Amino acid sequence: MAGNEKKGVTDSLHIHLLERESADSVKVAHGLVLDFDTGGNLVSLDIDQASKRIDLSGLEADGLPVGRIMVTGPRL
Repeated sequence: MAGNEKKGVTDSLHIHLLERESADSVKVAHGLVLDFDTGGNLVSLDIDQASKRIDLSGLEADGLPVGRIMVTGPRL
């Protein structure tokens, strides 16, 4: 295993925007993948090595109809 990675532990952020199946995935930058449905609508995005790319100490959702939030992470 490379670096500080532990078996079964990932450092990725997956954000679901629509409850639809992904039909196509597009890598738009190193570590950033956008998922689209058959109509071309953005349904989710994946950010690899999220803790190294963005500040995860706070997350704000402004004007979003948030019905469910799930946060998972390694057990300390």
